[in-house]
Parts: sequence; structure tokens; C-alpha cells
Amino acid sequence: MTNLSEDTISSFDSRLLNNLKTKGWTIIDNVLNQDELDKLKVSIDDYLIKNNFDTNSFDGFLWIEDSICWSLEVVKAVVNPSALKLIRSFLGTENIHFCHQPIITVLKPAKQLIGCYPEGGWHSDYPYRDYFFPNNQWPKKPELGVQYNICIDDFKSENGATQFVLGSHEICTPPPEEFNLNGTRPGIGIHKNVVQIEAPAGSAIVYNSKTWHRRCEELNISGKRRIAILNAVAPSWIPPMIDKQVLSKQFARSDINQALSVTEKKEIKLMCNSKTAKQPKGTPKLFKKCVAMER
Repeated sequence: MTNLSEDTISSFDSRLLNNLKTKGWTIIDNVLNQDELDKLKVSIDDYLIKNNFDTNSFDGFLWIEDSICWSLEVVKAVVNPSALKLIRSFLGTENIHFCHQPIITVLKPAKQLIGCYPEGGWHSDYPYRDYFFPNNQWPKKPELGVQYNICIDDFKSENGATQFVLGSHEICTPPPEEFNLNGTRPGIGIHKNVVQIEAPAGSAIVYNSKTWHRRCEELNISGKRRIAILNAVAPSWIPPMIDKQVLSKQFARSDINQALSVTEKKEIKLMCNSKTAKQPKGTPKLFKKCVAMER
């Protein structure tokens, strides 16, 4: 991984933090180097074969939820010090955690979906997607969530790079219902401001969880899979969206745990394996959405 001096890190983080605060997103370079990417891709291929995934199928995606238990590259990437420093600065607290264990997502190449305009998919991320706020209006402050997605492959328009409505984090409401009707046509009508953010393999896209975005399976016309690591990050008092306890115990017994430095062990414990903290006074009260609200 790239080694940066303290002065460079300070300048680097300042620029990225300003982008994240003002634009709602930024890109961190060199979270994984080429050797680490190559090793991780081999490990993912082996995992898919061993666990009987259909590696030749088209259309849709796969999720792998237990990678911290078998991939040293994943663990080191998700506790990248520059990334965590940036996220802590943005959220305004040292006490943060992942709201689910890191997820490897594999976007399959499109076949029958090519040329289609599937309905749905537009959303904001945890906790905004899963909690109800009064009048369905999200608080501008404090910031309650960041998405930290690490590109294992290049993110390009032709392999289904995620669609965003940049600046939508400032609206502080979910996407309107009509956003999910009749398919997405970037540049036209209600979807006139839809863009795809491109980023090189090994980098990470970090964005405000309020941002409207969509996985666009129909746009992976590359003929190849596109892989990323998904991380939803929030202050440590916000409950996880997916229970982390089973994998926490599995990770503790794994060889990966033994291969980490003292600092990495501390961070992975905080991010992946710690209990939910007590909610501080003065922070927004969260109301879990019920099924009726989701409709």
C-alpha cells in the first residue's frame, strides 16, 4: 500500500473531507494495491467455486458476507487508516462502526437485461433508508451515515458503475416515488441529473448515505463481473442493520485475526465486533420503519 507522510496525509484528508462535506462524495486512491487486488480476486474465485455459486450466470448480483473470516486483503482494506480518519472526521466522532460486516458484491454481466429499463432500485443508505424521521425529513446535522465502497475492479459506465443523483444528500428526504417508476433514463425527465461515478480498481468511493443512488444491473455490458466491497458506516450508537455476532465469533477463531497488527486488531474489533454504544444525549431519536411504511 502507498505510504504517506503525516503532512501528506493531513493535506490529503483535508481535500477529501471538503469534497465529502460539500459535494457529498469523494474518492480515496490506493486503498488496495495491484498485488492485493490480484490475490483477492483469486480468493473470491476460489470461494465462489467452493461454495457452489453459479459463476457463469448473467443478470443480477451475488453477495458474500463472511469475507473478513478468510481474506486478509478485505480486512486490511476496510480498516485503511486514511479512510477511517476521513470518515471519523466527517461523522464528527471517533466512535464509529460498520452497520454490517463488509460485503463483497459481484455484479454479473448483463445479458437479457441489456437494453432494458428496470423499475426500482433508487434509495438512500442506512440508517436513512431503514429509519423513520418526523415528516420524513432527515436532519442536516449531525451526519449519521457514510457508505465506504472499495472498487476491486474498475468502476466504469460499461460495467455498471453505480448511478447517483449528485447533490441529493442536501435534499434530506428519500427519492420520490416517481423515481422508481418506468425505469431510469439518465439525462431525461426526472432522471436528467443521473450520473455514474467512475473510479479505478483499488480506490474507494465514499459518499454521504443520504445520497440517492441505484445499482444498475442492466448497464454491465462489459461481459465480465464487476466486484466491490460494501461498507455502511455510522456512529457506534446506531444499531447495526444486519446482526454481526455470528461472524464476529467466527472471525475471532480465524487465522486472519492472528495475522493482523495490534492497531488493525483494535480497529477491526471496533468496526466489526463491538456492541452498540449507548446513544448520546442530544442525538436524533430513531424510529425503525415497519413493513407498511416500506410500501
